[in-house]
Amino acid sequence: MGTTRIPDFPEATRRTGTVALASGVAVAAILGIDALSGWTRRPLPVAAVADETAHLLTAFVVLLAVPFPLPRRFVLAALAASVAIDLDHLPLVLGSDALTRDTARPLTHGLLLVAGLLVAAARLTPRGRAVALGAAAGVLAHLVRDAASTPAGVPLAWPVSTHGFSLPYSTYLAALTCCAVFASVRVALLPGSLWWTTTEQAAARTLSGK
Repeated sequence: MGTTRIPDFPEATRRTGTVALASGVAVAAILGIDALSGWTRRPLPVAAVADETAHLLTAFVVLLAVPFPLPRRFVLAALAASVAIDLDHLPLVLGSDALTRDTARPLTHGLLLVAGLLVAAARLTPRGRAVALGAAAGVLAHLVRDAASTPAGVPLAWPVSTHGFSLPYSTYLAALTCCAVFASVRVALLPGSLWWTTTEQAAARTLSGK
């Protein structure tokens, strides 16, 4: 029978400290970005980089809190999708309001995109499934932040409705803080569950439920 390796105290402390520092810095950076956004008017390219950085950090903190191993392709897809979804702003930048005529965010900023990725995941190979599921997770993280940072809300129910759904910023911040704290606590209790410490095979088995 195999034995479960229990990390020694210094090792567990190092892991906890690393995750606590990473998640704490990420949350602090998001707060700083949002504070500066409220106090100053910046050129569009600068504002875009700041906002995408906050989206990327939001997805990062959420992924840290996942209590089981994740395939690296899932993680990379989630991080990429958390910013790539904003490519649907390009038509507006180029002068077309086709996706934003009745909304503060593009119509494609909705749950229909998430549903499409989940349907695709069900039809793909295990590797493709991990990518599609990761992309869905990244898009969801993006939508949550947009709902909290856009006063007019996000058209989550499009094409059924263009109503903008919003979320109190304090709720978003509280959820991020909980993710950061949970990630810091669990890493000492579940050694090897972080996506940068697990093998691809073990993470894939976890994601597939086998």
